[in-house]
Amino acid sequence: MILVCLAMCILLQNPIPSTTKPSNPEQKHPQSSEQQPADDQRSTEQLPLVVKVPPSAQVESESDDQAKNGKDKALTDWWLTFFTGVLALMAILQLGVFGYQGYKLKQTVEAAEGQSSDMKNNIAEAKRAATAMENVAKHFESSVKETIESTKTFSRRGEMQMRAYVCIDVGTAGFQVRPDTKFAAQTIMFNAGPTPAHKVGFRAKADILPVPLPEGFDFPLPKDNVGASILGPHQRMNITRFVEDFVADEDVNDIKFARGKALYIWGIIDYFDVFEVKHSTKFAQMMNWSPSPNGEIVFGTYLSGHNDAD
Repeated sequence: MILVCLAMCILLQNPIPSTTKPSNPEQKHPQSSEQQPADDQRSTEQLPLVVKVPPSAQVESESDDQAKNGKDKALTDWWLTFFTGVLALMAILQLGVFGYQGYKLKQTVEAAEGQSSDMKNNIAEAKRAATAMENVAKHFESSVKETIESTKTFSRRGEMQMRAYVCIDVGTAGFQVRPDTKFAAQTIMFNAGPTPAHKVGFRAKADILPVPLPEGFDFPLPKDNVGASILGPHQRMNITRFVEDFVADEDVNDIKFARGKALYIWGIIDYFDVFEVKHSTKFAQMMNWSPSPNGEIVFGTYLSGHNDAD
């Protein structure tokens, strides 16, 4: 574009001369000083009808103009040819530049398409990797949870195996003998576990009640807790309770053999194991005597609904 502008400036400074031939002014021929004779001498050799003008001056002027016009035209043609060649060369160069740009643009598009394809593949691979890692994380989390649960299970099992278990065994009983002895029942608690039971205490009560017990009997207990001792592994301890009042003497044998009435003992034991966990054991028994060759033997019967432990 710069070259085109420069060419236009040069052409404007050197305009192309016009090729139109200037018109020659009519040459004034001097009138002959000699007067035409009065007599008609036209069409004679002395006075011809056409006057012949010498062409030398006119021819030389036209030749100079034609030569000058020819030089100007040749120069103008040369400049036109030159600028036309320059414009053609610029057009060829511009065409080459456009072609090169198109080639590079094609390469860029192909490279972009390749990068886009690679990017899609990378994204797909990253997605698959993320999915795989997510699955691994889920499996790992599941494994961790299973491990924790297994550890808790083993820990609970270990605690269950190593903790103290305070149980109740049937003891003995004593019947009423006035004026000093009332009916009394005795039960035995013992630790069946491999470790000591701590802060062992109990609440218990003995009483004469109907046989069978009324439905819904709530086994009332005293408020005060007795004892706060340690019960070692496989160690035993007796719980003895007397009834509050004397009974009629004629009812003693019926009570001893559980005829209509019987002697009962019930209660609850609280303790802590070596893992500082609190436990409780509930118990309820009916005591009765049975004759034998060697005397009377005391038996105890566990009552359903009030014998439980944790």
